[in-house]
Amino acid sequence: MLALNIVGKNFAQLLLPLDQNQVAPVLYLYLVKFCSLLIPNSELGLRLVSFLAYVFSLIYFQKLLKLLIHNQLIKLLLLTLFVFNQPLIFYSGEVKQYCCDVLVAVLLLVSLMSLNNV
Repeated sequence: MLALNIVGKNFAQLLLPLDQNQVAPVLYLYLVKFCSLLIPNSELGLRLVSFLAYVFSLIYFQKLLKLLIHNQLIKLLLLTLFVFNQPLIFYSGEVKQYCCDVLVAVLLLVSLMSLNNV
């Protein structure tokens, strides 16, 4: 239902309440709308933002682990748990903002840890 709103509305209409009681952050809606215009008539454009958010969250989670943990085995275990997190993998292929939420959370943690180490 969220995808129908994104495809059927223009950028200005995405600022208004969405149909079928759907809710999503405006920046996420704009990014997905932009990608759907870059790759028209394809589900790939709609799913690209969530997938890229998942990939970048993996990269920044690894950076977070480097800042927090010194034991290589524990880092590998935690990264493996993050990579193979089933709900995260599922939502990385859906038109949902949950992977973007994870990315923002990991970026905030990396930023906070970087400030503490300076």
